Amino acid sequence: MKIAGYLKSSLIEWPGKIASVIFVPGCNFRCPFCHNADLVKNRGLMLLEEKQIYVDLEKRRKFIDGVVITGGEPTLQPDLSNFLKSLKERGFETMVETNGSRPEALKSILNFKFKILDFVAMDIKGNFDNYQNFTNVNPQISNVKSSVELILKSGIDFEFRTTVVPGLHNKRILIKMAEELKSLIENCKLKIENYHWYLQNFQPKNCLDPEFKKVKPFENRELQEFIKEVRKIIPQTELRGG
Repeated sequence: MKIAGYLKSSLIEWPGKIASVIFVPGCNFRCPFCHNADLVKNRGLMLLEEKQIYVDLEKRRKFIDGVVITGGEPTLQPDLSNFLKSLKERGFETMVETNGSRPEALKSILNFKFKILDFVAMDIKGNFDNYQNFTNVNPQISNVKSSVELILKSGIDFEFRTTVVPGLHNKRILIKMAEELKSLIENCKLKIENYHWYLQNFQPKNCLDPEFKKVKPFENRELQEFIKEVRKIIPQTELRGG
């Protein structure tokens, strides 16, 4: 598998766990606010060898709870299943972060012949009617919806989350997103009260579109107002890091 970055330990990537983080190159979205611009562009990156990662993970076995695969978009990696399998065989818990654009690839790791994935986090970028405004591409929304439903039905731990960006998101859009997510949850015949949606404030760092480095994040009072309204639809909406 192509590995473009490696963080030896993180307290924030996997809720409640200390994790090593592996970054893969390339993404099929072009979200202008993305803070991993170098990975998305996938140009001039120094790739790391899997063997090098395994050696370091072995040294850190006593200090980490698991390994997170992020990017970029991990489901673009053809060897993702084998890499997760190798991590599990070495005794590590695994987490994947995804944009949900490739449900078949997601399904292959969720339904592997034995469990190779312990946690999945999916970014929901915006309301489905205008998803291209958030991704700068025109994705198949049916794929994004299918990924949400696959995760809901998977039986493994997961979270849905959204980075809230001034100029792209507002109260009206977040309410619309909440209604759409609620509909998908109810379509799976699940109770809305059992599921969390995490909102996280945009930070203007290393953005794919340099203009977004000038965007001032929402103030906490604005985010709290968003949370108040969205909880009327999805009660378990939380502000990540706030």
